[in-house]
Parts: sequence; structure tokens; C-alpha cells
Amino acid sequence: MTPAAFEATASRLLAEWFGAPVHADRAARSHGVDLIVEHDRTLFVIECKQASDSAAVASAITQIKTAAPNVHRKAVPVIAVPFMGDVGKRL
Repeated sequence: MTPAAFEATASRLLAEWFGAPVHADRAARSHGVDLIVEHDRTLFVIECKQASDSAAVASAITQIKTAAPNVHRKAVPVIAVPFMGDVGKRL
């Protein structure tokens, strides 16, 4: 999936879940994350991984912990994987 297609799909799904429009920041890659979404004055910094094994989740945690504070001090870090197993949840 291209970055533009990912952004469009993620924005659409988040808008459905939130029940309100979301704004996707096109500069997310410059912050080292996949997507930055603003909803109701809250910034969500999102890192997506195609794999959901513990190594992929651990890598995403390290990346998002570094990137989120650089986006905004109150940014909410989010890791998106196809399925979050028990090991990933404990990380």
C-alpha cells in the first residue's frame, strides 16, 4: 500500500471510529512516524507495522517513544498492527 493510500484509509477508518472528521498531518514521515492525526484537539502519533510479532512491536515501541514527544509534548502514541497478541500487549 502506498503512503497516500495508507493515509486515506487510516483517516477514513479513524473518522468512522471517532464519529467525526480527522485531520492527517502529511509531515508525519519527517517526524519518523507513519501518521499523525488530530481529533478534538488531541494529536495521535501512529506507527504501523505489518507484522505483529514481539520484535516488530518492540521496535515500534522504541520508535514511537522517541517520536511522539518530538511531535507534541501531549501527543498520544499509538501502535497499529494486524493483531496484538499477549506478548505485544505486555511490552
